[in-house]
Amino acid sequence: MKNKFIITVSFILIFRVDLIAAQTAPKTQEPSPPEIGILSMPTVQELGPLVSFGQNVIDKHNAQILLLGAKLSGQLEHFVDVAPSFLYGITDTSSVLFTLPYAVSYKQNGYHSSGIEDTLLQFEYAFYQKSTYSYYQRATAVLSLFLPTGSSTTIPNTGNGSPTFFLGTTFNRTYVDWFIFTSPGTLQTTTNSQAVKYGNQYYYQGGLGKSIFVINGKLLIALILEMDGTYIEKTRLMGAADPNSGGNTIITTPSFWLSTHNFTLQLGFSYPIYQRFNGHQPRIYNAVVGNVAWAFI
Repeated sequence: MKNKFIITVSFILIFRVDLIAAQTAPKTQEPSPPEIGILSMPTVQELGPLVSFGQNVIDKHNAQILLLGAKLSGQLEHFVDVAPSFLYGITDTSSVLFTLPYAVSYKQNGYHSSGIEDTLLQFEYAFYQKSTYSYYQRATAVLSLFLPTGSSTTIPNTGNGSPTFFLGTTFNRTYVDWFIFTSPGTLQTTTNSQAVKYGNQYYYQGGLGKSIFVINGKLLIALILEMDGTYIEKTRLMGAADPNSGGNTIITTPSFWLSTHNFTLQLGFSYPIYQRFNGHQPRIYNAVVGNVAWAFI
């Protein structure tokens, strides 16, 4: 409960302080980079990460429907998911994202499961923005709630069985031809009805993208490389730590990006470059990830 309170109050304070500063600061005309290359596309169609969190702030009243699909393969296991989402720009500096993921096929140690996973409701707010003659940059705060719509009793489980909270921040800089970002965050879990508390997770992420072909305002083709690290604490059952849980992984994901004025396609392949798990846990081999989206501008 203390973690939930701190997360909520921190987000509200960030929002209020930046809002007051924006209202009281003198209005000056900032320099801006040329609207060519990556920056010639609508905000919702500019480059963004495939597997890293956040960076979903779009222009006011713009919307986007998305369908993310992924297959993760590992030692004695595989996980196939689809995740339809709806993204809406509340203002030019804030957005809301709703995702209802579905486990198509989960397999682990001979057990199979499928069904609805935990539902995601995410709010993102850009508390800092700056432009120069050569680039545009933005920092955002991300606050997410995972509702326990999945199952924590199936094997493998499709949900945590209790609410989960996420708090993170992102920073990105976009040039005419390049895009770079970083995004640290934390996922805080709660104890479910089976007295299980899955380990809190800590994310350290970053990446860069490069345009390879552009028709200004009409077509953008690019390549993106992401590095995603995740540290997971041990799961606790009735207060006792499970020795075969938790650990640290770093995964690299190169992806291909294509966007037009309304359509986006992104395809990537994830591969672990570092895995250190506690006790006896199956190893991750690779993951194939794809995303298609349509924007209403």
